[in-house]
Amino acid sequence: MSWDAGTGPTVALLGPFALHVGGRETPLTTGRLRTVLAVLAATAGRPVPVWRLAEAVWDDHPPASPKGSLQTYIGRLRRVLGHDRIATTPEGFTLTLPPDAVDALRFTRLLDRAAQAADPGTERALLTEALGLWRGEPFEGVRVPEALGAELTERRLAAVERRVDLDLPIGRAGDHVAELRELTSRHPLRETLWTRLLLALRHLGRQAEALEEYEGIRSRLAEELGSEPGAELRAVYAGLLTGEAPTTAVTDVPRQLPPDVDGFAGREQALRLLDTLAADRLAGHGPSTVAISGMAGVGKTSLALHWAHHTARHFPDGQLYVNLRGFAPGDRTVTPKEALSGFLDALGVPRERIPSDVDTMAGLYRSLLAARRVLVVLDNARDAAQARPLLPGGGGCLTVVTSRDNLAGLVAASAVPVPLGLLTDTEARALLRPRLRRTPSTQDEPAPAALIARGAGLPLALAILAARAALSPGIPLAAIVSGGLDALDHGDEETSLRAVFHWSYRALTAPAARMYRLLGLHPGAEITVPAAASLTGTPPRDAERALTELTAAHLVTETTPGRYTRHDLIRAHAHELTTAHDPEPERLQAIERLLDHYVHTAYAAMRLLQPQRRGIEPSPAAEGVRLAELGDLITALTWFTTEHSSLLAMVRLGFEHGLDAHTVRLAWALRNYLDWQGHWDDWAEVLTIALKAAECSGLTLAQISAHRGLARVLSMRAEHTAARDHLEAATRLAAGLDDPTELAHTHQSLAVHFDGRGMYAQEIEHGRCALELFRATGHRRGEAVALNAIG
Repeated sequence: MSWDAGTGPTVALLGPFALHVGGRETPLTTGRLRTVLAVLAATAGRPVPVWRLAEAVWDDHPPASPKGSLQTYIGRLRRVLGHDRIATTPEGFTLTLPPDAVDALRFTRLLDRAAQAADPGTERALLTEALGLWRGEPFEGVRVPEALGAELTERRLAAVERRVDLDLPIGRAGDHVAELRELTSRHPLRETLWTRLLLALRHLGRQAEALEEYEGIRSRLAEELGSEPGAELRAVYAGLLTGEAPTTAVTDVPRQLPPDVDGFAGREQALRLLDTLAADRLAGHGPSTVAISGMAGVGKTSLALHWAHHTARHFPDGQLYVNLRGFAPGDRTVTPKEALSGFLDALGVPRERIPSDVDTMAGLYRSLLAARRVLVVLDNARDAAQARPLLPGGGGCLTVVTSRDNLAGLVAASAVPVPLGLLTDTEARALLRPRLRRTPSTQDEPAPAALIARGAGLPLALAILAARAALSPGIPLAAIVSGGLDALDHGDEETSLRAVFHWSYRALTAPAARMYRLLGLHPGAEITVPAAASLTGTPPRDAERALTELTAAHLVTETTPGRYTRHDLIRAHAHELTTAHDPEPERLQAIERLLDHYVHTAYAAMRLLQPQRRGIEPSPAAEGVRLAELGDLITALTWFTTEHSSLLAMVRLGFEHGLDAHTVRLAWALRNYLDWQGHWDDWAEVLTIALKAAECSGLTLAQISAHRGLARVLSMRAEHTAARDHLEAATRLAAGLDDPTELAHTHQSLAVHFDGRGMYAQEIEHGRCALELFRATGHRRGEAVALNAIG
């Protein structure tokens, strides 16, 4: 159904409530029916939840099933408006009317256009048109939640004040004195109205009247609130006393936002949350501060600025922005005093009137914003303490703070946390698409996948890689993405990934900084508190404290209680730092302690899985090593499963650093778990590394064990020739030892091998050898197994 002013329904909310259909007023017979329509009309085009309608209609005493009762009113309204005007949605009900069909919506649209006007004349014309829609108090004759009327009234008063600010410099003060007197009588405690009344009188040369009005508001504030006038009103009063030339209360609306982000992508959930918070705030309720946090380069500033541009029109009194440079090196961090000075200057306070101490500056700042709708963006805060003095005191302002810190102090004071994680592959592809479209070297299909994999979901890394591809079209992408952190360092300190990581690192305490560096030595994806304590050689409580600080700085993430992970690029940066700052002997000691943690815990877990198993016992652990607590077979198996990838990585790490004994012992401790769980490929890799380590260090028993284990894995893969080669190598090694039991086990393994191949003569031959050796050593269990093999 199309809408026409003469035939379509219109709803008037800015004064006495009225519904017109077909150009004629259509009365609604019940108060509740008028309430339902008024609430739907105030948010036409958006769903109104059932609970909100029920709250408006019945206050605190709704019926047991309010949706059924509301359906009755909705049905009656559909008969009046047209059946397709009100839709039932999962959230509630949506009234479909053009914005111009509801005077309140037309009013807000005109204010939004005024806020974006290119010149004062256009802005004034739009404000005048918007204010001309008012016919009295909002929602007269209909009962609605107080917040609906308060929101519209607040926007009306802000529009009046802005129009006065535009008119005073051009000699139109006389147009507003009567209006301001009438409004101050209805809103006697709104200081911003009184400020403009005093200025208008001063512009007209009526100084005595202005002083009399000031005394009246000063007395009223003292009697009713026990307070003095705010800084802005006092400043106007001081100008009246000294006879200084009058100024407008606000010279310009501040528009300090940096440019919007080009090619912004993803973050849909965060954007929806921010929209909801802004709507609640503009409606006069909800929290006034949002804390966006996340690791360096994750896109906090991009999200804040993109959303701020999207929602700026809802904050007609301006947008304030400051980069606090909380993690900048040296003394480049912006102090609260510097930030407040910039804000006060943007709000029109003459330099000579800006106070000298921070507390007074903050008080003036809050006074100026108390009755305004301003969006404040505090970007890159070091912590809550740096941001706290810059928070407005209330009113219709919303503050967005971004930080690598988790801003727990602000969240504890009711700020809404918006933590940012890494981009999904889909979001990363959307981020890269417009950049790659302009880059000849990335026209081949594998290119985006290569960049996405190297950037690992970090927006800054993805943007840098795409920029390098664009600036160096002749360089193959393979060369760009294989350059380590150097590929993500393009000489700009503000956006070089190495630099922004280093800013976060510099802010750490000494214990947390050492933990951060040494974590670069850990090859696994995750680390536990006992492992981290072993790595640093510190008590678990100290290790946990350092990890908590790293978590607050978004340098690591606590995935589950006591388990921490970090981004691959963070690990690369930490590895660079530990290589540069920690002496090689200290790094090797840290790796030995870490290996001791895994070797001893794995051995304890293996003993719980198979208590009777004979094995290669670990050497005593180094000082400072902490083990995971394992109580029974279930916790042991859970530990193996959870640490699976880290254990494999530790086997590789031990061999790379020539710690052959640790490598062999860890490999042996893993054998039962990998065998039981059928991880044949992982077992083969572990055994191959263990065999090399044992050969390098001359550990014959370990070589025999690795050969036999590899033979078992290869047999599972039907690689029988290779399996036999390993068993024969084990037999030769065992024959050279003074250990008949070890030789017996090797013959027994050969018997099993030949049995599986149907080569029964060889099976019996090796089975008898094993039987004789087991009998000679009194190994009763081995003797029984051998007898069973040979029948």
